[in-house]
Amino acid sequence: EFVYGIVEDISAELSQFCWLSVVARSAPNPHEGWTVDIKQSERNSSVHYVLEGSVRRKDKRLRIAARLIDAATGTYLWARRFDLEDGDDFKIQDQITGDVVGAIAPKLEKIEIDRACRSSTEKPDPVQCYLGGLGLIYQWSRDGIHNALSMFRKANELNPEFAPAYGMAAYWYIQRNSYGWIGNRQQEITECEALARKAAALAKNDALTLSKAAHAIAAVVGDLDSGAV
Repeated sequence: EFVYGIVEDISAELSQFCWLSVVARSAPNPHEGWTVDIKQSERNSSVHYVLEGSVRRKDKRLRIAARLIDAATGTYLWARRFDLEDGDDFKIQDQITGDVVGAIAPKLEKIEIDRACRSSTEKPDPVQCYLGGLGLIYQWSRDGIHNALSMFRKANELNPEFAPAYGMAAYWYIQRNSYGWIGNRQQEITECEALARKAAALAKNDALTLSKAAHAIAAVVGDLDSGAV
């Protein structure tokens, strides 16, 4: 149950990222950890990454190993070992989940952005457009930030209910405001507020999108009370 709890918690946390589809696997063997047949994953073209690990107990010590693997090549993208005192299972599961997700999520996001930017498909999906916009934002250049908005708009044209794209579009105005690039201030404030409130209305439990919406409402619109809520 301890190992299964770790797998469940990590899967639940990773599933919160809109650009990542988490494929559930069968219940882990408590004696083997949460290992995966890489060869089988290679044959499934929809599986890009495999996260596996193991748990060992000795006396009052726990050693937990986790590995992120490229399913196509079998190479390690990330690996880490955790040595902990045996104790409250829930507390340990929470710590491992936070450490693993906090470590691999930024790495996976960068890989997925690069994948989206390399994609030449004529019919991109909303997530590809969203990732392409992130890639432009992360250039931290005037041209990159300027061009990012069209990608977020394209994502919402393809899926009007896709909250993360509204959130990042609102964040786009934060960048323009920060760099002093806003032209018609009242118009852009109005546009930013509409996007931020749309993102907040659709985001539900998406903490990242909600934070982008709140940041935009507070920093650009100047509504600190609404941003705090």
